[in-house]
Order: sequence, then C-alpha cells, then structure tokens
Amino acid sequence: MTIKINNGEFIFLCCNDGNLDLLKYEIKVKYPYLNLGYSCGRFLTYKTTKDISSNEIDLVFTTRWAKSIKKVSKKQLLSQEINFPDLTAHSLHYYSLLENERLDDEVSAFWGKVNTLNTENELYYNIVQVKTDEFWLGVHAKEQKCADFPNSNPQISLPEESPSRAYLKLAEAVHLFNISLSENQKWLELGSAPGGASYFLLQNKALVWGNDPAEMSPLCALNKKFIHIKKPVQHVTPCEIPTDIEWISVDLNLNPKQSLMEVFRICRNLRFLKGMLVTVKIVNLEHVEYVQDNINWARDRGFDNVIAIQLPSHKREYLLLLLNQSAPKKIRLPSNKIQTLV
Repeated sequence: MTIKINNGEFIFLCCNDGNLDLLKYEIKVKYPYLNLGYSCGRFLTYKTTKDISSNEIDLVFTTRWAKSIKKVSKKQLLSQEINFPDLTAHSLHYYSLLENERLDDEVSAFWGKVNTLNTENELYYNIVQVKTDEFWLGVHAKEQKCADFPNSNPQISLPEESPSRAYLKLAEAVHLFNISLSENQKWLELGSAPGGASYFLLQNKALVWGNDPAEMSPLCALNKKFIHIKKPVQHVTPCEIPTDIEWISVDLNLNPKQSLMEVFRICRNLRFLKGMLVTVKIVNLEHVEYVQDNINWARDRGFDNVIAIQLPSHKREYLLLLLNQSAPKKIRLPSNKIQTLV
C-alpha cells in the first residue's frame, strides 16, 4: 500500500546522531522537489512541491521517514482529540529522539499496545518524541525498508563482554531482515578484528572464517568454531575459503570500491553463497552520490536483490545487503505491493 503526499504537504525524517548532513545531502541530490522545513536534532521535515507517493522515496540515511500528520504537545497527545484510525488493523509506533531514546511512561501507558511486531499490517502510525513536550504524528507504509520496527531499530543490546560494536551491526541486520542463523552455518567475515561480529555469529553456533591481519579477541580465537586467516584481505586467495560458505559479512577499512572489488574477487567460486552484508564507509560527503553506483555494481554481478540502509548502530557508514536467488524467501524485504491509499 502506497501513501499519497500531495503538493504542499510535509514528510518528516529521522536519522542517526551525527549524520544529519548525509541525509540532507542525499535529499538534495535525489529529490530536489523537497524543500527543507523544520530541523531539530535528528529530526527534519520537508515540504514537497509536487504530488508524490511513498514508493517514490528511497533514502539510505534516514532511519524512518513518514508522511507528516501534525505536531502536538504532550497534553494534546494524552487527550481525546488525537484520533488514529482503527489500530486493530494498523500498527502504532512510539519512539523517542531524546538522549538515550527514553520513552515517556505516561504516553506509553495512555496509548497502550505500541511497538508490537506485526508483519501483516499495511500501515504504521508514528508518534515521534522530538523534545520533552514536542511530538510529531505521521504514517508510513509497509513497503518501506524495515517498516515493522519503530524507527527501524530492533533494540539489540551490546553484551558487556563483546570485543567491539561490530556485534551490533550484524545483529541488527540479522533481526531487521529476518536472516535465520543455524548451527554450523558457514560464514566468512572480512575485516573481523577484534571480533564483535564474529562473536555474535559464534554465540549463534555458526562456523566462522575470519580474515584480518590484526589479533582477534580470545572470545573468538579460542573458539573451536573460529578459523583466523591472519593476513590483509588483498593477500587472501579464493582457494583459502571453503566453497560452501553461505554468508559473507564485510567491514573493511578500505575505500568503498576497493572493498567491493576484494569481496567479489574472493567470492567468485562460492557456489552456495546466499548473500553478503557489506559495510560501506562514507569518507566524505560526496560518497553519498556513489551509493547507487555500488548498488548497480552489485546487480551487474548477479545479485538479484540489493538494499542500501543505515542501521541504528552505524556512524558514517551504511549497509549493502546483497542477496542471491538462493537466499531464503522468508528474508524480510520491502514490499512490492502497489495499492494506493486515497
């Protein structure tokens, strides 16, 4: 179901801390018909100067965008004057952009059943807390990326013992896209040190080949299901990688094009590969313009579905999810349904 946004109406957008400039630049390059309205912290509004629908907007550096309904105070939000449509047929997301993303207990209690995962609903109504007494209401469609999660955040906690925050990057992607992990599933991780993502996989009983010239955390290195290929990625040969690897996770400190070239060089003989999760660094603002080039580059190499998205734990980077035809059908992808909401 797509949502109509008429000429003169507004959308609102949320983004990760420190990435407001990336989002603004992406909108400027891709959607010049959107004009900046209001900005506060990680929250923006834009006014459209023509009629559009929700399936026309595909942004990487927003965690959630929605058609704006109105701005309200806490008093208004707790009154009877706010009427959402039947919430048995639609979901209600309430999330906060305040420090620590803390939710207001009174608002949560008043609105009752919020933030429950329901993959059947077509529309999601949003309550976004921007300030202590400033809330914005909006609506987004199921067809949008990670629509089922409030602000696209599955709320993964980083274990105290985790070697690094790379644990969160992979854990969030697995949860958001419903990638199933099974015992002895074979993963290759490029750029594995010190071991955050590998630790997540090992916790889920996967078999992990980790490539990095640096030392790995003992939590990984001493695990019998972990094999360390201790050399720069440029020196890894395809014959060092098992041909039945199913998934590849990549987080290399290389420029985006070189990183992708190394990945494709290594994986060309992997007959059972289902997909890759590639973290792409944004070195400077102009790299925002190369996102589509990277998507096209992956598609030209045979990947049927390619999705670019910024995860909640990302800094100046984004995820490229590359899926082969052999990828499980239950992976949660943006919907292709085109049913217009009048």
